[in-house]
This record gives sequence, structure tokens and C-alpha cells, in this order.
Amino acid sequence: MQSMHFQKQLMRQAALQYFLYLPPDYADRSDVPFVLFLHGGGERGSDLQMLKANGIPRLIAEGQEFPFIMAAPQCPLPDRWSDQIDPLAALVEEIASSYRIDRKRIYVTGLSQGGCGTWHLGMRYAHLFAALLPVCGYRPYVHGYAEKSAPLRDMPIWTFHGAQDEIVNVSETEKLVEGLRELGSAIRYTRLEEANHSQCWEQVYSMPEVYDWMLRQSR
Repeated sequence: MQSMHFQKQLMRQAALQYFLYLPPDYADRSDVPFVLFLHGGGERGSDLQMLKANGIPRLIAEGQEFPFIMAAPQCPLPDRWSDQIDPLAALVEEIASSYRIDRKRIYVTGLSQGGCGTWHLGMRYAHLFAALLPVCGYRPYVHGYAEKSAPLRDMPIWTFHGAQDEIVNVSETEKLVEGLRELGSAIRYTRLEEANHSQCWEQVYSMPEVYDWMLRQSR
């Protein structure tokens, strides 16, 4: 059964289409946390129904309720999220201005290519976010990576990767973690020893402690 809130909140912003989820008690609340969810490479395109395949949008479509607002934009083909960083930041600003969002509790999470997008967005717009939660992502291949990673040094980050990942090698996340720790980051890293690529995000987004941790973070 699909969430009524999820079904009714079909939006469009500039070149990015997206779903917007409002918690059932939104009308009675103020200063609601906001989560930006970035899908993986397989959900790119122009069919928003594809977004319900994985992650938080899938759980919402199946009827699960969350205590935060969530926006799930769709990356157009042939782009990657790294090509859409500025539009993503503009989308965050638009939603934060249009809804009763706690600007100190804005988060970004994503899986696979969306995990890479989470790293990119955090590097360029660290001031927008209270925490990052990249899942089985890979290193952003940008010039001056070490310098551009510096804004993440003090950012709360919890990242995950499956040791059996057959698509994105676990070393991608582990090199990121190592580099950030060398900068003095207190980044939290969980290596899921038995998980492959899709099993990693299936496990992560089903863990209540992930959301508890995220929602405790505040700028």
C-alpha cells in the first residue's frame, strides 16, 4: 500500500523532478527535519515511479512513515549526480523556504551513484547540512580532492559499504574514510562484511538506529 502523502506530493523544480514526502502530522508541527535522498544510477531518467525501487522512497511507497520531510529528486539521463550539484542545492533552498523545515536539521543521504552525489554535495555545500549518510558510494573524482574535502572535516558523517560489493569496491569508501580521518574527521564507518552492493543499502535503510543517529545531528 502506498503512502497517501507520498502519492500526492509530486513536484517539479527547474530541470529536476522529485517526490516530496510530508510526515502525517506535518500540519501540527513546526521546524520539521528534512532529508534529501539521492537514488542510484539505475533510477535515472524521467519516470518518477522508478524512484520507488530502493531506499527511503521504497519504504514510504510500502507504507512506512517517517518523522521528517523527504525529497527524492530524479537525475536526468545521461547525467550523474555530480552534474546536478548546483540544482540540488537550489532544490534544498526552495523546499526549505516553502515548508516548515528546521534549517539546522537538513540531511543528505544516497546510495551507490547517489552516495557519490552525497559526497559531492557535502563538499560544495557543507553549510547546508547537519549530517551526511553516504551508502556504498564512491570517491568524487574532482581536481583538488584533498582541499575540497576539508569542509567535511567537522561534518557528522556515517558511511556504509558492503565488503562483498561487486559493483563499487569497498576500497572506494575506505579510502575516503582514511583521507577524512587524516584531516581530523570523526567520521563513522560501518563495513557490512556479508553484504553485496544492493544488500548494503537494503540493510542500512531498514536500520532504525540510522535514522535515530541522523536526526540527533544539528548544525
